[in-house]
Amino acid sequence: MTRTPDQRRRRQAVGGTMFGVGIVLLFMATWMFPEGLIHVARATAEIDPVPMTGRGWFTAIFGSIALVVSGVLIFWGFWLRQANTDAVTDEDRALDEAWGEEAFTDYDLESFHPTRFSPEDDGGAGSRFR
Repeated sequence: MTRTPDQRRRRQAVGGTMFGVGIVLLFMATWMFPEGLIHVARATAEIDPVPMTGRGWFTAIFGSIALVVSGVLIFWGFWLRQANTDAVTDEDRALDEAWGEEAFTDYDLESFHPTRFSPEDDGGAGSRFR
C-alpha cells in the first residue's frame, strides 16, 4: 500500500502521540497498580481484614486498566511510527550500492586533525588560536 508523504507524517505523529500517552499511563500504572494490589490483599486477608475504600477500588480497577492500555498504546504507537517511515528511493539504493549499507564508519581523529594535539601546533605558546 503506497502512502503519500503527508499520510506517513500524519501517521507518524499519531503514533508518537500514542507512544507518549502510553508512557504517561505506564507511569500512572506504576503508582496505581501496586497500591491497588495492597488494598486487595488487605481486604482479602484471613486475619483482621480491612474493608475496601473508594481509593482502594479506584487504584485496583484503574491501575490494572492503565497497565494494560499503556502496554497496548506503547507497542501500537511504536509500530505505527516504524511502519510509516519514508520509503526507500532509487537514490538511497544507488548510494547503498556505491558505498555499502553500513550506517557508521570508524572515526579516526588523526585523519581529520593530524596535528590537533601536537605541541608544535601552537608553537609552544599554549593556545591554538592566533
